[in-house]
Amino acid sequence: MEGAEHWLLSAVEICSFSLSVKLAMLHQCKHSQARANAMGKEADVEAGGVRDYEDPPPAPLVDIDELGRWSLYRAVIAEFVATLLFLYVTVATVIGYKHQTDASASGADAACGGVGVLGIAWAFGGMIFILVYCTAGISGGHINPAVTFGLFLARKVSLVRAILYIVAQCLGAVCGVALVKGFQSSFYDRYGGGANELAAGYSKGTGLAAEIIGTFVLVYTVFSATDPKRNARDSHVPVLAPLPIGFAVFMVHLATIPVTGTGINPARSLGAAVVYNNSKAWSDQWIFWVGPFIGAAIAALYHQIVLRASARGDFHQFMTRIKKIRHHHPAGGATGLPSPDPGVVVVVAVAVVIVVTAGRGGVELRERRGRGGAAPTAPTPTPPFSCAAASPPLPSPDPVGVIVTVGVVVVVASRGGR
Repeated sequence: MEGAEHWLLSAVEICSFSLSVKLAMLHQCKHSQARANAMGKEADVEAGGVRDYEDPPPAPLVDIDELGRWSLYRAVIAEFVATLLFLYVTVATVIGYKHQTDASASGADAACGGVGVLGIAWAFGGMIFILVYCTAGISGGHINPAVTFGLFLARKVSLVRAILYIVAQCLGAVCGVALVKGFQSSFYDRYGGGANELAAGYSKGTGLAAEIIGTFVLVYTVFSATDPKRNARDSHVPVLAPLPIGFAVFMVHLATIPVTGTGINPARSLGAAVVYNNSKAWSDQWIFWVGPFIGAAIAALYHQIVLRASARGDFHQFMTRIKKIRHHHPAGGATGLPSPDPGVVVVVAVAVVIVVTAGRGGVELRERRGRGGAAPTAPTPTPPFSCAAASPPLPSPDPVGVIVTVGVVVVVASRGGR
């Protein structure tokens, strides 16, 4: 009897041990799977893989039906109001900072008074965080023509919606800056109106590069924060998306305020230039349009070609189709290649026209000023690296470089609309 009990207890212990081992292995397996998902492995885009998400269908190039939907006009109004609030708070912060640090006006210590550059950067980044959070579910929370342009290139919005958004953003920016001038007109005119201008000592090429890089950082962050793959695997990402976008704006302002006053938003630069109406702000205005649009285009192409969730699958399909074409048409002839995406082709053509026009316009403006037309003024000392010390005419864009760039983009776009 005792022997039977002994064997029974031993069997129970063995079963318990086996069950514990199996549970531990199951837990380890689940833990490994969770880690694999967290690390963002891209096995789901390999041949035969099963995705846990779906890429949204591309927006139509021209969706006339949108004009009959109230949701479009609601989104346009949201963009207008958001941009108005954004410009009002941020430009008022800039004017207030300059007044607080103006020793001749308030007796303040210019080195320690006011919120400082850090406070200005927080004002811009914080307002973007707040407004994107408030409008993301209505309009997508663009509040920036460069962001809208980049999303249009990526086929996230239609041409109709993009144009209406940009118009609403520009009008909202003008109204927001006008409110600042209306509430404190004397301070507004005295402290530069918050207009973006190229700082002394920096060339136009440096300012353009700063705007391109800064806008690339912003639009790249927008694409990453709204990526469908990340949203599907991390449920908290859609809620936290405004945070990295606002933080990107904050960081870019810290880097580029000393150079251009930080544009990275053509509507913000245009609104301040229209209300302040200063010749310097207008002569530098092209930098704050061409730079952000180029930066947004680079970010869109980088995300769509390299980082997008299904980019690898599209590349495999494209290469497979090329191999089939070479197999069936070894000596040339009809290739059967998909036609270029008309949206990308149109946008590239417009961008090239803008760059060429801006370059030639800068040269013509300098030539007109050099011929006279303004009363001579007393010379003022300039720093050794000031733009006023040496202002050679801007070179026209290299036509060969423009043609090569357009050719590369069109070839990439030849994958066809998805």
